[in-house]
Amino acid sequence: MKCPYCKRSKKVSKTGKRDTKLGKQQRYYCSDCKKSFIPRSPFIKRQYSKKVIKDAVDIYRTGESLSQTKKTLWKLDHVRVARYTISRWFKKFFWVFRRKR
Repeated sequence: MKCPYCKRSKKVSKTGKRDTKLGKQQRYYCSDCKKSFIPRSPFIKRQYSKKVIKDAVDIYRTGESLSQTKKTLWKLDHVRVARYTISRWFKKFFWVFRRKR
């Protein structure tokens, strides 16, 4: 992991955890620039929860159309989402969920 402030240092150590809206997150400290930071999550400031986004990406990845994905989300989570929104989520978050498998 590299420090987001000095962009080059790999002298980063863990310094505890912090409670956030996304749950507990690891805090890090850079020995070179003397700053602490929490890595940014792509799910900050999203209107829908991570679960809804993950469900939409997973359903669309299985080969369903955007319209069918929209209907399935309504059946599962009672969430109304536009087809365009699902398309943007897929483009933005596909790599996030694919990497964790």
